[in-house]
Amino acid sequence: MREREALARDGFVIVHLTLKPGGGLKQPAEIVSKGFVFVRDAEELLGRAQAKVAELADSSNGDLSERIEKELGKFFYAETKRRPMVFVFVSA
Repeated sequence: MREREALARDGFVIVHLTLKPGGGLKQPAEIVSKGFVFVRDAEELLGRAQAKVAELADSSNGDLSERIEKELGKFFYAETKRRPMVFVFVSA
């Protein structure tokens, strides 16, 4: 029930990553937002989030998905004072 309340209040963000075989991103991360911010109104915010994801992917030395969820959660809260649920999907 708590998760549903959080989704209704702060929305969610989905991050899709395509990684190179040796590490790093094959292409920029795709970020989709529902109920958090309108993409047209927050292009700059999502662009900075993409840059943060690229930085994290380049310096990854552990579980990348969990690290991105945690760091983007902090980033979005610092920027908007909202806590969207962040989901990360990684493909090779």
